[in-house]
Amino acid sequence: MLHFHSTNMTRTILILVEANANIFIPVLLKFQSCIYFPYVK
Repeated sequence: MLHFHSTNMTRTILILVEANANIFIPVLLKFQSCIYFPYVK
């Protein structure tokens, strides 16, 4: 029971991380390009 719970918990965390990454990574890349653009130029 405890093993099932921990596995379910891990799966939920992975789903949340993946869902957040889909939103967060493009924003982070855009933010990063805004920071690095003056130095590249």
